[in-house]
Amino acid sequence: MVILPFLEIAQSPIHGRGVFATEDIEEGTLIEFSPLIILPSSERGILQSSKLYDYYFEWSESQIAVGLGYLSIYNHASPANCYWERLEDKQAMRVISQSFISMGEELTIDYMTGDKALEKLWFDAKKK
Repeated sequence: MVILPFLEIAQSPIHGRGVFATEDIEEGTLIEFSPLIILPSSERGILQSSKLYDYYFEWSESQIAVGLGYLSIYNHASPANCYWERLEDKQAMRVISQSFISMGEELTIDYMTGDKALEKLWFDAKKK
């Protein structure tokens, strides 16, 4: 797992907690490499009765994943200042900045990017 030292977790004006830059970050910077805990989709019900329900990802039609590190803390924005990439062979994801991010700015990802199967978000993205 790689989490670079220029990140911190703090209260977010978007929702709950978020990931913030403690220094300026250039476009194209690897922000995080995060291993995943892969679970069968049949265990989704177990997560629904826990705090982890808000933090898992759909990994495949038959699997869900919980990201280690800060991965599940990034809030959604569209457009976002970071993007994520699936690394299926490594059972991991990485987050990369797609624009310049100023010190103090929240790092965000677009939850819809890269997942054509999703038709809509499961929450109201405009609600703060």
